[in-house]
Amino acid sequence: MPGPFVDAEAAARDLINSMTSLVGAGNPLEKGAMLEVPRTDVKAFALIQLVGGSAALAAENPDDRASVSFLVHGRTKEAAALAATALANELEALSGVRRAAGSLAACLVADNVTRPLWSPDNAGPRYLVSADLYLTAV
Repeated sequence: MPGPFVDAEAAARDLINSMTSLVGAGNPLEKGAMLEVPRTDVKAFALIQLVGGSAALAAENPDDRASVSFLVHGRTKEAAALAATALANELEALSGVRRAAGSLAACLVADNVTRPLWSPDNAGPRYLVSADLYLTAV
């Protein structure tokens, strides 16, 4: 029997990038979610960082509770705020099993979603959104 843990960062990236109302040309988080900072100037994107977690719930249901931070960057503060707010709302509304095509994990639910927090850095305008993602291997 496989263990409860999955590659949470890849699962979060795949989940976010599958949200067509959030990611893609003309949408708030146009360039989607990434695991590394892009080397070129791009539009709004979210950098994913796993910040903690544990096996979730109970031994009978050993899912992976991954605490994930989304560092949402934009060219302007307004663009970053729009993208971060849209991301937080999508995570908050997430219900039921959601699996992105090709992903090795499914997201059961997001919990403890935080409102966007202004967190600028040297790279430019940035907001922080965090959530606990309950993941399961598929």
